[in-house]
Amino acid sequence: MNPFALSAYVTSLATTLIGLFVYLKRPASEVNRSFFIYSGTIALWALLTASHSIAGSEWLSLYCARLMHVAVALIPVLFFHFVLILLESENESRLRLILHTGYAMAVALGLGCVSGDLFVHRVRPKLGYQYFMDGGMFYPLLIAFFTLFSLIGLLLLLKAIRGSKGLRKVQLQYLFWGSLIGYGFGSSNFFPVYGVTVFPYPYGSFGITAYVLIMAYAVIRHRLLDINIAMTRTGIFILVYLVILGLPFGLGIWGRLWLQNFFGEWWWVFPQVVCAVTAGIGPFLYIGLQQKAEEALLKHQRRYQHTLLQASRGMTLVKDLDHLLKLTVYILTRTIRISHASVYIFNEREKAYQQRKSRLLVASSEILQFAEDAPLVSCLKGIHAPVIAEEIRLRASLEKEGSIAPLREALERLKAAVVVPSFIRDQMIGFLVLGEKRSGQIYTEDDLNTLSTLANQAALAFENCEFIKKVEQTQLQLFQAAKMADLGTMASGIGHQINNRLAVIKMAAESIVRAELAPILEVAGQTKNEKLRELAVKTRQSLERISASATKGGEVVRALLDFSHLSEGFQETSLPKALEQSIRLLEFKKELRDIDLQNLVPPDLPPIWGNFTQLEEIMINLLDNGYDAIKMKEEARERGELPKPPNSSKGRVTVSAQPLQRDGKSFIELTVKDTGIGMTPETQKEIFVPFFTLKATSIKGTGLGLYVIKQMVLAHQGELFFESEYGKGTTFRILFPTRKGNTP
Repeated sequence: MNPFALSAYVTSLATTLIGLFVYLKRPASEVNRSFFIYSGTIALWALLTASHSIAGSEWLSLYCARLMHVAVALIPVLFFHFVLILLESENESRLRLILHTGYAMAVALGLGCVSGDLFVHRVRPKLGYQYFMDGGMFYPLLIAFFTLFSLIGLLLLLKAIRGSKGLRKVQLQYLFWGSLIGYGFGSSNFFPVYGVTVFPYPYGSFGITAYVLIMAYAVIRHRLLDINIAMTRTGIFILVYLVILGLPFGLGIWGRLWLQNFFGEWWWVFPQVVCAVTAGIGPFLYIGLQQKAEEALLKHQRRYQHTLLQASRGMTLVKDLDHLLKLTVYILTRTIRISHASVYIFNEREKAYQQRKSRLLVASSEILQFAEDAPLVSCLKGIHAPVIAEEIRLRASLEKEGSIAPLREALERLKAAVVVPSFIRDQMIGFLVLGEKRSGQIYTEDDLNTLSTLANQAALAFENCEFIKKVEQTQLQLFQAAKMADLGTMASGIGHQINNRLAVIKMAAESIVRAELAPILEVAGQTKNEKLRELAVKTRQSLERISASATKGGEVVRALLDFSHLSEGFQETSLPKALEQSIRLLEFKKELRDIDLQNLVPPDLPPIWGNFTQLEEIMINLLDNGYDAIKMKEEARERGELPKPPNSSKGRVTVSAQPLQRDGKSFIELTVKDTGIGMTPETQKEIFVPFFTLKATSIKGTGLGLYVIKQMVLAHQGELFFESEYGKGTTFRILFPTRKGNTP
């Protein structure tokens, strides 16, 4: 078998297997089916070409040559059709007309090839073969047709490359350069028809095999190697092995006489030794040159990958979650130079992944959170790897699978180029959303590996921040518990002493009224001394007030003792009872008759799962703040900062509550609304910051009240909302869970 036939047979077998593999990969894909037909036609051409060159009879060689050129007529049109399907341009009227015209011309040329000698004139001994064809009168027409449609397909690919970006651009570049190589090698088979041989004859068919392999790679592989890297590696490989193989062969061919003069009949040993040495050096030379070339090509990429890896190592040192999130999106957008970045973290309460931080992207409400069963979330959990948007778009266009459409839509809403999940063990705690690179380059395999490392390290950092936050909350609760315990111990001892003295004062006052003041009143009545009688009456009234004050003081002490008595953790708790206790205690601190306090909480409200003492403190703080806000509004009116109302009605604090169902969970919604001074937008941003206060002195407020309230609400696994408008008032709404499963 001659080398020409060998290369053609290898091409036929390889192309058939490659085409079949691509078809079986996705039989429903129109692109894959089109590629299978195209590669099958090339395989048929190669088989007939080999058979033509080794045929043992003239008629068989001629028959194979004519059939072979039917495939030659079809190949460029099938290539053009494949490009149209790939580019989704087959429905454009102008291109469809060209396609139909091409098929009609291919059929006419094919019939002309098999029906006479106008295209394939004859076969005869030529170029060392027993039989090889001569072109007929119209053979140049076939060559022109082949060239024309090949060029049209290549030009369409080139135009599409200029209008595309990212992975799609890389895919089209592979197809373009692969096609250029394939048609360049394939066209060398036209020259022997006229008795001329050009490089790479007789091994040009191997180039066609490489071409079909490149085409298959571009069709079935979504995560393609950067075309520049691929071409660089290929060029270096060819250069190195041309030297490795060319040097000993060159010595053997052109240096034979010189070597014979030195080594005699053993001259052939020297080229073999050189071949062995160069073969040993070759791999090291190839790797070294490849590394140098890739360092130059990927200089920027390697720089930002190094920066991201350094950032990932330092993430666990950041203890504030908000700062960590802000730092993450900043590093991603500035280092990689991408259009935008967002971080989504799982919210246990909402059972959804919510956007916690974003940079350079104005997000619509529909992409601010994803449920656990959302297509994007399910995909990330399923593959445990980054999702590239363009891969999904290519799959959707190639496979026409309805199941991919929701995932594609989610990625388009996010304007995402790649989504990288963050895992701790098998639990996905969040994901990173990254936009397109401003350079238009694709995310390489190295990029994705680096980003996965960053995302998983970020997951550890997020968990660390959440742990620190929980520790701080626990410490705050322990601080509150310790404070209340100290207050309880102190109040118990002091209260006992105060109660003893108040009891003595009360008993003394009542004793004086009964035992000592009664005779004086009797004597004053007998002597009819009005001054004495008046003095005795006033004395009795004063003593009765002393007794009443002592009784009131005892009630204050008992209320303080009740408040300082810690409830035993979380249990079913009556909100109306806690509110009544809070109002009773607050009456000793504020003159509540100065405001209109309305308690609209129904007494039969279902119990909540909470801590009685903390509920008391929450409501005391809210009522106290409402009272102070009303007084601040009155002072502002006196200063002329706010207009005075037409009537002199009192400021009002209204407390109400009602059961509420949300997401299958039961809550009690507590609302505390006041008509006080309200808050400006600037103030609203700061009210939960520790030690921030609007009250005039530290005696009136320390700035810890609302901060403590928020922490206690969170400890109940509740939610706190507020609305406020300066000059009109403030409304606080708190959701308390009613079931044990919602709280720690």
